[in-house]
Amino acid sequence: MKTAKLSKKKVRIKGKDGKKAVFWKVISPKLGGGSTRRFFKEEEDANTYFQQQEAQLSNYGVAGASMDERLRGDALAASEVLKPFGRSLLDAARHFEKHLSETTGGIPLADARRLIVKDRERPRYSPVYRKSLDHRLKHFVEAFPAEKTTRQVTPADVEGFLDQLHELKRSPGTLESYRKDIFTLFSFAQERGHCGENPVKRIKRDEILYRISILTPEQSARILAACDAETLPAIAIGMFCGLRSSEIARLDWSKVNLKESVIILDTAVARKTRSRRVVPIPEACKAWIEPLAQKSGPVQPKGFRTRWDCTRVRAGFSPSFMGRKDKELQALLKIAKAKKVKFQEWPQNALRHTAISYALAECGDPGKVSGWAGNSSSMIKQHYDAQATPSTAKEFFAIMPPEDRGEADIIPFSKTAA
Repeated sequence: MKTAKLSKKKVRIKGKDGKKAVFWKVISPKLGGGSTRRFFKEEEDANTYFQQQEAQLSNYGVAGASMDERLRGDALAASEVLKPFGRSLLDAARHFEKHLSETTGGIPLADARRLIVKDRERPRYSPVYRKSLDHRLKHFVEAFPAEKTTRQVTPADVEGFLDQLHELKRSPGTLESYRKDIFTLFSFAQERGHCGENPVKRIKRDEILYRISILTPEQSARILAACDAETLPAIAIGMFCGLRSSEIARLDWSKVNLKESVIILDTAVARKTRSRRVVPIPEACKAWIEPLAQKSGPVQPKGFRTRWDCTRVRAGFSPSFMGRKDKELQALLKIAKAKKVKFQEWPQNALRHTAISYALAECGDPGKVSGWAGNSSSMIKQHYDAQATPSTAKEFFAIMPPEDRGEADIIPFSKTAA
């Protein structure tokens, strides 16, 4: 479309009564092409408007001359607001554009949760992981209005949610699990274009979430003595070899080489690091598990979580969930209540932390420990150094089963004992 030129001329216009009257018409160019026409009864008014448009065209071009009075007024007011900050209207517009791109669009949080749980149905993710992820994200999503989208969640929103969990006296480990799963949710949304910056990325990690607590040699011996026959190998491997709970859940007896005193972890087991590791089996661990070893089959039995809670109660530790609907566990809790047993709190990730801390105290080499633990040497030194002394490490690795311990001395799962 051709852009008109600024012009003024006298015209005669027929009114409602059929008579013609003299007006002055000013034609000015319009942004994008075409023109705007204004009519004036007095030539003086037409001249004033013509001169204003002429000045606008000279100073700001067609775009400036095309601004209506309201827009021009808004621009002037906005300019005054920005003046103390030394910023222009263009700076403000660009900043707001970025804000809109980060907060508009996205998908409802409930849809994001559904999509990531569906994605985690792939074989590389275990049903236990998928169930835990879905459980925690369900609580997170329900904390916000249904219309809240993945682009509208701020770091303050996530911190507020975690603060609520803290007020409900959730453990540091539980808080960290929630933080990790929320981070995973937004990373997933980010990869698919449903989210700008991951809001969890800006949250500073509270050191309380990374406090390392380990078992004493006495507590460790108490746990091992309280294990039933099927649970003992998984617990002993976690306690002495430091495997992650997810790795023990996938470990097969065929990978446990007692003759060479090593456990071979391939990428199918060590999915978190996606690298092979050779983990040494200390003599103490070997002594506990050798009588129960098998040629093949899962090291961790079915129903492990319930059995593990029973073991903890027998050893004087609180279970992971008091309300678990299991006859064995509830019978143990009933006996403990009658005897007014005061349970000790179970330290988060205690078995792995215990194994790594004592191993580092014994050898003093973070690099050596990191090789089989599946962490960087800097992380090993930062979190596990000085958690134990060489003397307590020696005491820990000397925990052996009683010489006369036979099958009759191993607690069967069906037996209830205080």
